[in-house]
Amino acid sequence: MAKQKEAVCVTGANGFIGSWRVRTLLDQGYTTIHASVYPGSDPSHLFEIPGATDASVRLEVFEADVLDYDALCKAVEGYQGIFSP
Repeated sequence: MAKQKEAVCVTGANGFIGSWRVRTLLDQGYTTIHASVYPGSDPSHLFEIPGATDASVRLEVFEADVLDYDALCKAVEGYQGIFSP
């Protein structure tokens, strides 16, 4: 049985580079991803990434401005890695 990958957070996930980073992580077997997006932006395209809606995948979206410390803390709480474009 393969070891489950640690939980990670991707800041700026709804941007071009950030959404590709989410896709790459899903392709590499990550199943728990917090996607941090700028407040008010539309993250719906993230759920169209292949594998994003699989039963074993937990992709959660958090609205967080990178200058908002409290919002970022919620997005990264309990996560082992943070990816930023």
